[in-house]
Amino acid sequence: MRLLVPALISLMGAVTHAQEFIIGVEDLDYFPYYSSSNGQFLDSPSKQLLDRFARQNGYTFVYTPLPVARLTQAFIDAELDFKFPDSPDWAQEAKSGLEIHYSDPIFHYTDGVMVIPDRLHQGLDSFKALGTVRGFTPWSFASLISQGHVQMQETSSLESVVLQALYQRVDGAYFNIAVANWFLTHRLEQPDSLVFDITLPHASGHYTLSSIQHPEIISQFNDFLLNEARWIDELQPAPLYE
Repeated sequence: MRLLVPALISLMGAVTHAQEFIIGVEDLDYFPYYSSSNGQFLDSPSKQLLDRFARQNGYTFVYTPLPVARLTQAFIDAELDFKFPDSPDWAQEAKSGLEIHYSDPIFHYTDGVMVIPDRLHQGLDSFKALGTVRGFTPWSFASLISQGHVQMQETSSLESVVLQALYQRVDGAYFNIAVANWFLTHRLEQPDSLVFDITLPHASGHYTLSSIQHPEIISQFNDFLLNEARWIDELQPAPLYE
């Protein structure tokens, strides 16, 4: 019996550990979708969704915020169990050759160009410099950038990108439109100081949860998305640009 007790305790510890997973998240203030600060993944619609799934299935999620480019590399290097957000369209070259399992769509997004009102609907003829956050890839501008028609200027944060556009150091800031509007309204208290130019290249899609190592949990997560569809619709951030 004395031999069995330590063995049982060890087994219980192994089972507990097996239910803990590391989710890599972007170290960004990306509200109203998600937000990280000082190494913490803060309360947000995304965290509420992931935490609810974990609770229902007896998992513990440990969130690890990382800069965008570093996050992708850590995921590829198998340092993380899951990555959020992710998309099959992102970092395709870096992910080449890997079998990555993506969840069904979670939150819808639109990425596009925020410009000062005076530049609205001026088109691409006078558009030369595009600001974005380091590690982001503005796919809708990829050919224009590769051909040298538009120069991409990367910064470390959304605030830097927004300020570049406000002070006209770039012609526009490429970002998630709902996030940019939320930041302008709630952080800078300058709503409508930048506006979405729908006539410039933009892209829409969905954020997903991804994993290389745990396809069975991605499948389980898909069932959760289906079962909780009504609740998730209520969590979906408003687009703020319609």
